Formats: sequence, C-alpha cells, structure tokens
Amino acid sequence: MIGKERLINMSLRDKQIEQASKILSELTGVKFTTDDIKIIEKETKEVIKMYDIGLAKRLEDDNNLIFGCSSGYPFFNIYIVSGYEEEYAEELESAKQGYVWSYVHNFDNTMFSEYGTIRVNKELERIA
Repeated sequence: MIGKERLINMSLRDKQIEQASKILSELTGVKFTTDDIKIIEKETKEVIKMYDIGLAKRLEDDNNLIFGCSSGYPFFNIYIVSGYEEEYAEELESAKQGYVWSYVHNFDNTMFSEYGTIRVNKELERIA
C-alpha cells in the first residue's frame, strides 16, 4: 500500500521522471536513475536550443518531459514522456519492443513535425 500512496502523492513531473527512467532502462538495457534523468533532461534541452530556441519550451508547454533526442536529417527526434499518466503502461510496453513516444521535428517542412512513436536501437538511434 505504501507504493500506491507514494505514487498518489508524487507530482506529475516526478511521475514523468520515474517513467522516463523506466523507459530508458528498458530501451538500452542500462539502469537509469531519476537523478540520471534530471541530468539528461537538462542536457537534452541545451541541445534542442541549439536547433530551435523555442522548441523545448513549446514541448514543455504541452506538459511533456524531455529525456533524449537523436538527429538524422531531415528529422530531429525528441524523446518524451507525456503528461497523460493513463498512457504510461502502454509507453512502457512499447519500450520493451524498442518504440518510444517522440516529437519528430521535420527540418525540411516544419508543418509536418508531429508527435508519434518511433523505433530506436539500444543506442537510441532512430531505425524506423
């Protein structure tokens, strides 16, 4: 019961950080702590700002937690945990098969940028 009480009392951001640690651990096979996620989030935001200063802010305004990215022209893939807790079980199951929820920024035509699921390898590089 303490586990459930702890989850109820956690903020959405804390739940997102915990979810990101589970997803990254599943995708890579390496254990990530919540402290690791906080560092990764900060560093990833800095990378995103180099591409588009307002993009990280827009993603946060959509209530997402950013926990990684990869780039392969013309796509900039930003890995996120959404603000919808009811989707967390599905996100974790997808991660077990190598899929991660992302915002895909299209450099060629930004109007085609969108949220979606992409497949990544153990190094978090997009493969599909």
